[in-house]
Formats: sequence, structure tokens, C-alpha cells
Amino acid sequence: VAAKTLATEARELALSINFNPPIVSAGIDLILIAARTGDLDGVDSLLRETTARFETMPGWHEWLWRLRLKQATAELALVKDQLDRCIADATNAMHLSRTVRPKYYVLARMTRARARIRSGEKRTAINDARRAVAVARRIGDPALLAQAIALLVAIDGNDRLLLEARLLIDRITLALP
Repeated sequence: VAAKTLATEARELALSINFNPPIVSAGIDLILIAARTGDLDGVDSLLRETTARFETMPGWHEWLWRLRLKQATAELALVKDQLDRCIADATNAMHLSRTVRPKYYVLARMTRARARIRSGEKRTAINDARRAVAVARRIGDPALLAQAIALLVAIDGNDRLLLEARLLIDRITLALP
């Protein structure tokens, strides 16, 4: 709720002065929030507007926004059960992020794995999830690693992986204020 409120406020402020960069950035945030919460009210029009504004600003963080938009459309397609589109967009996001933003590479791999498991492609889903875990381990972001391990445990869990997840969650919990 707090993330949606902040992104909405940022977008409204940017709209009031018609400054596209924060409109696009906050728009992408809101699309991702909608996909991750399942609250899709107005998301299609927001996606159209955000994409249109993005396309008028070549050069302005273009590579990052293109990557984040692909991730957002992949996650949105997953929620809408448009699995082929999800897999295509997640694959595109993986290619866009591979060398420049490994965090987004992990997120795209996880999104693609979720779509593949729903499509009945368990073996390729497991491969995507394993690769997501491997890259997440190298990044050093415990929350991202926990998400990747949780996905892998859900589709191909074992006791060793479950123990690693529990230890990681304990470590994250202890670090919280």
C-alpha cells in the first residue's frame, strides 16, 4: 500500500508539471505493483500511457525503462494467464538485463519459470529457477535470493534448499530493526 501511494503521488506531481521522466518511472512502478498485487484496475490504460510517453523520450534512461517495461509486461501477462506473451517478454527482459542489471535478469528468469510451470514445462521451469538462484547468489541481495529460492523450492524443492531458505530468512529477520 505504501509503495503504491508513493508511486501515485510521484506520478501525480510529475503529471502536474508534465515532466515525462518521473511519469514514466512511476508508471512502471505502478504497473509492477498492479501485477504483483493482482489489482489490475486501470492498468491497461496506464500501460498504454506509460509506453507512449516512454517512446517520446529516446535517450532518457531508455535502456533501463525498456528493460523495466518488458519485465512489467511479462508480469502483467502472467497475472492475465497470457503465458506465451509472458515467456516472450520475460525472455526479452532477460536479454536486455543480462550484462547491465543482473537483478532484473533474476526477476525475468523467475517470471519465465512461473509461466513455464503453468504451461506444463516443468523441466525448463526448473532450469530457469535454478539459474535465477545461481545469479541471485552472486548478486548478494538476500531478499532477491530468498524469492528465487522460494520459487525453486516450490517447483523442485529438496531438504538442503529448504534449509538454505530458512537460514536466509532467519538472517534477513535478524537484520531488521
